[in-house]
Order: sequence, then structure tokens, then C-alpha cells
Amino acid sequence: MPEKFKLSTEKAQPTLAIHTVATAKDLPGIMGGLFQKVYQYLLSLGEAPYPAAFACYHNMDPSCFEVDIGFLVTKPLPASREIFASEIPAGLQASCLHQGPYSEMERVYTGLMRWIADQDLQVAGPVFELYLNDLNQVSEQDLLTKIIVPVHN
Repeated sequence: MPEKFKLSTEKAQPTLAIHTVATAKDLPGIMGGLFQKVYQYLLSLGEAPYPAAFACYHNMDPSCFEVDIGFLVTKPLPASREIFASEIPAGLQASCLHQGPYSEMERVYTGLMRWIADQDLQVAGPVFELYLNDLNQVSEQDLLTKIIVPVHN
């Protein structure tokens, strides 16, 4: 599915997450456990994730990703010893919705970064991936991932 890139101004979106460092090879095996920890913490607060799980990539170095793993939430929530409160920042965002396998994400990122440059914009912070469904619920071809890149002129 060809991606459609868009530019929009968005409000801040609160999150709860755990920070980790991992290689591209190890990250998929780590993510599930971290999502589970944050999910259990949300349940202990009497809250539910809304509307998606996410990852925030502070760098794009596959040999040593620095990444936050967690969930979007409806309002700011308290942190715990391991889980911190944060947000997807308000402001100008370039984004696209990718339908298909995670293995195609490098191609999608290349296209989105080229589009951002073509719009004379600069990346203004870490990159976010929102996981709108998961492999336990849908086929690999039906996975939906929204990529969000904060940008500025």
C-alpha cells in the first residue's frame, strides 16, 4: 500500500512508557515484555491504554536504539519507579499510516524523510510509531502503524 504523507498541527498526547536500549535484532523480543509491564501498571491505576501502543525512537541507530515503549493515555498519569510519564509533543507533525509488515518500515521511513525534506522542513525531535493493532489480532499484511515525526520550518 503506498503511503500518503501529511502535515498537521496536533495537541500534546500523554503517554506512559519504559525507556530501553536495544539492537534492531533484539528489540522485537523486548517490546512485548515492556508493553506488558506498562499495561499492568495502567490496570493498577484503574486506567486503560488509549488508543494505541507506541514506541518513541530517540535515535535511528539499529546497533543501539534508545527507545521508549508504552501506551498513549487519555490524561497525564503518575509515574512509577520504572515507568515514566511523557507525551508526544504538541506542534507541527509529519505523519503517515503504514499498512503492512514491520519489515517494510525502513522503506516507509525513507519515503517520509524524503517528503519532509521536499517540504523544506526539519525534524524537530524523536520519531514515534503508533501500533494501532497487533500481530495477535490481524495478519501481517493488515498491521497498521502510524509514524509521527515532529517537524519545524
